[in-house]
Amino acid sequence: MSNIFDSLSSKMDYNTLSKFKKIGYYSALGMSWGTIFTPWEADMFIIPLQLGLLTFSLWLNTEKTSDITKIKSTYDEVIKDYNKLNEMFGLKDPVSISAFFERFYRDGYLSKNKEFSFSTSNVRDVHPVFGANIMNGEGVCRHIAFMLDDIYKDCGIDSNVLLVYLRKRMLVPEINMDKQGLTRKELYEFIDSANVSSEEREVAREIVDEFIDHFGEHLSIGVLIEKERFRPSSNHAINFAFYNNRAFCLDPTNGCTYKLNREDPRFLCDHIDPKIFIDWSGYGYARTSSKSIKEAKKQIMCSSTTFEEDIEIMKKVQALYEDNLDIVDRFYNTHKEAYSDISNDLMKIKRRGRRTK
Repeated sequence: MSNIFDSLSSKMDYNTLSKFKKIGYYSALGMSWGTIFTPWEADMFIIPLQLGLLTFSLWLNTEKTSDITKIKSTYDEVIKDYNKLNEMFGLKDPVSISAFFERFYRDGYLSKNKEFSFSTSNVRDVHPVFGANIMNGEGVCRHIAFMLDDIYKDCGIDSNVLLVYLRKRMLVPEINMDKQGLTRKELYEFIDSANVSSEEREVAREIVDEFIDHFGEHLSIGVLIEKERFRPSSNHAINFAFYNNRAFCLDPTNGCTYKLNREDPRFLCDHIDPKIFIDWSGYGYARTSSKSIKEAKKQIMCSSTTFEEDIEIMKKVQALYEDNLDIVDRFYNTHKEAYSDISNDLMKIKRRGRRTK
């Protein structure tokens, strides 16, 4: 039965199929109200028709439409080619793959016109092409996490998207003119290791430079964290990977890693916040079986690398990236046409409640 509806779905584009689904939903709504006002003779004809429309709309598959299939095919080819770079540079573990990917997408090498911005103004949240929004030049944590998940899966790493509640945090300069503070290098290292936005890191570095240039090394930095919520909902998407019997929680949006809080495994932790709530109800964006979630909960209890090991790996990958910008640029030039094709096809898909731009 599903093959028949998949075949029907493939003959439509996403916008047309969405209209059919709306007709089915409205038919169900009309059925619930219409029977109150229509005679039973009419109900005998109308109800089967409305049930048929509802069933038809529910079986149609937006993932199998002609345009989504085309986008995914091109997107998958790019992902496979990208993993050839990981293979070329010997990047096999989740941390090194994530670190290389973070620089790659931030610098625009996975986006049209070599420009990427943290924005949702033109994103199309359509499964299974969440990650394709990066190639359109914009996205936020969920799009970044889905693309990294696609990269992991293509190279055989057991992974999925994990939702968490990340409490707000802010870097706060602390001045003491009566004693020696941290050196410029130590302050830079602290800023780079702090899980804050890239904009906050840049501002903090500017403050450090201005202060030390004028007043010397009498500066340290603290962090303020939002108060804990009783029942937090998720507000951030990261990646969970299981590799060589080790658990990895990676944040390619903020360029860091997290570890399980062993004292309270409901939470992840980093150097700053010991209570980063794990929202298992959103594991894989609710497209994962309960069996897979149960397995992931077991996997996350396994050992992991240390923060110090992760930072060392990241530093080496950063150097590797900088030394091979010619290869990175060549990859972009080879695939920029594919990015444009994906962008054009994505923009034809209507957003809910908005007109297509």
